[in-house]
Amino acid sequence: MSERPSCDCLICRLEMNLMLELGADGNRERFGELARSSAVLFGFATSTDLIEHLHSTEIEYRQPSSDDVLVELLRPAIDPRLRQLWNGILLLVFIPTIHRTMRQLSAIFPSLARDDIAQHLTTVLLEFLTSGELRSRRSHLAFTIARKIRRSAFRWAIRESHMALEEEQDGRAYDPAQREARARIPAQRSGRSRSVPAVNPPSRRILTVARHERLRVRRLLKPAPP
Repeated sequence: MSERPSCDCLICRLEMNLMLELGADGNRERFGELARSSAVLFGFATSTDLIEHLHSTEIEYRQPSSDDVLVELLRPAIDPRLRQLWNGILLLVFIPTIHRTMRQLSAIFPSLARDDIAQHLTTVLLEFLTSGELRSRRSHLAFTIARKIRRSAFRWAIRESHMALEEEQDGRAYDPAQREARARIPAQRSGRSRSVPAVNPPSRRILTVARHERLRVRRLLKPAPP
């Protein structure tokens, strides 16, 4: 499906694993079930057809528009049984953006591991897909998502590279996991958490779904045993 040269990076392996998941009999049936119930998606025979449609941005005035399709995919009322399938489709839609951004960051920030960049990019996407900011939009969704991925990734990369340089100058080994844990301490000590409003039940469900998807992506990103 992807027209870019395949490599053995985590993102390409994630794409391959997600495609295998979507091709499973149960997921083909689930996609057909929901597509038939949607005025926007009923013309797509398979999830692959839908993804290829969204990747065909060079074809102007193609119907349904990418905005119509993405709004439908992002509907919070989608059957929970189909949410994992839908998140897999959305990940595949933006795999080219993630892969391109990962390669750019790797070239600009050689001190950052590509695996760390890949995991950060997928996490940013999954969290943004469940955000109120995105769900409130009805146009330019693909552009908004791609811009969010790139902006967040470059800010993260700049911060990571600065901290890696500081640790190197201090004679400490660069450890992203330990440094992330240390970064949480000032916020916890500041007492700002007391001013954060309680998470309502719908928001809690959204956050739970996002966490589960991140865990699933991490499992998919793990290299296969020899």
